[in-house]
Amino acid sequence: TVPAEPLITPCDHVFCKSCIHQVLNDRNLCPNDRRPCTAGQLKRLEGLSLRVWSGIQVKCGGYDSGCAWRGSIADYSFHVENNCSVGRKGNIQNNKELMEELETLRHENLELKGQLKNDNEAYRELTEELETLRRENLELKGRLEVANEANSDSEDDDSAFD
Repeated sequence: TVPAEPLITPCDHVFCKSCIHQVLNDRNLCPNDRRPCTAGQLKRLEGLSLRVWSGIQVKCGGYDSGCAWRGSIADYSFHVENNCSVGRKGNIQNNKELMEELETLRHENLELKGQLKNDNEAYRELTEELETLRRENLELKGRLEVANEANSDSEDDDSAFD
């Protein structure tokens, strides 16, 4: 795509205003040649470069959907905002599809939260049961040890009578 709001870097690369600001928020480097570049160094196109830029011929973003408009980049924003019914219909359709997807994702999210809650409850119950079994096991081991000692003492007593 051709940037509608072009800015030029100190190393003479042209980018869309929002795109270059997004990149520079992450790193202060030109995306093309990785030279140092800050938002304060960006400039708007002026003079000859602006006239050349404004004369670039583009086609509508709704071209694939049936819009046959072609014109200068300087007129593109006006066309999209005021004249392109195909682009607006496409946006409305895209919005409808996005809203449907959003609703589906919200529903899935609620289901997953419910499953997670159930899984957490089951985990808690299993953990409690495990702790109960561990305590019972320790108690039984203690009883077994006492019984073995009593049995050993009883065998010692029996051997004394032989």
